[in-house]
Amino acid sequence: TQLSSDERDLVVGNIYRKIMEIESRLLPCGLHVIGEPPSAMEAVATLVNIASLDRAEEGIRSLPSILAESINRDIQDIYRGNDKGILDDVELLRQITEASRGAISAFVDRTTNKRGQVVDVAEKLGTMFGFGLMEPWVQYLYKTRFLNADKEQLRTLFTYLGECLRLVVADNELGSLKQALEGSYVEPGPGGDPIRNPKVLPTGKNIHALDPQAIPTAAALESAKIVVDRLLERQKADNGGKYPETVALVLWGTDNIKTYGESLAQVMWMVGVRPVADTFGRVNKVEPVSLEELGRPRIDVVVNCSGVFRDLFINQ
Repeated sequence: TQLSSDERDLVVGNIYRKIMEIESRLLPCGLHVIGEPPSAMEAVATLVNIASLDRAEEGIRSLPSILAESINRDIQDIYRGNDKGILDDVELLRQITEASRGAISAFVDRTTNKRGQVVDVAEKLGTMFGFGLMEPWVQYLYKTRFLNADKEQLRTLFTYLGECLRLVVADNELGSLKQALEGSYVEPGPGGDPIRNPKVLPTGKNIHALDPQAIPTAAALESAKIVVDRLLERQKADNGGKYPETVALVLWGTDNIKTYGESLAQVMWMVGVRPVADTFGRVNKVEPVSLEELGRPRIDVVVNCSGVFRDLFINQ
């Protein structure tokens, strides 16, 4: 049977979405050489992913959301349309992703040497702000459809990314290795994913696990919302428009350490509650999310905890 034009666009949109998903997936790019600064390409990949998350606790919006707002669209609506294979939203998300990479590449290129390595970050960053000059990311975006992006929000974001870039290259790996071999003190610091939590940078610390009472973090909850919403929408589509009544999940200890409690946040978002942190950043209670905000029924969750999770996260 011949497809209608809408059906054809939906098939093309789903294939296009899958190709873009594969193209933008995070993959290891070779082995790290201790003490060697990242290349511009590696720095751009790191910053693009850092910039893809809203950081409410820092008052920073994600670059995709800023770009989407500049054309009067909501990034969450675009994500939902992309997940459904709506061709216009798939193409728009590709343009947003491409513009994000281009703007951050223009930013990072100002700090690289002839070998393509990021150097002299602090000195070069100082020349990008102020002096009446147009910032490199604004220059790039002027050549795209996102030229009306809010400049103040962009400046706040790129100031934050500049600090992240400084931390990415400010490693003390060789110095710490020498100190460790001499039996000297090595400064401790938390380990984890620098994309979700850039505060784990710079490298070269004597890393330790996170504070078990500080999870899930706000960034983990935002990531969990996306995963849960996509999962439930897919289940709804596969089950005749009905949401599942119960979902079973396994909570792994190591996984929650790496992601600062993203799996735990997934459980909370399915149930329809959000974590509430005290003034010390420790999560000691939850509050219900209204059904109006949730936009769906609450889902019962059957949780099976691994032994490591049980021992490490007693309070959770």
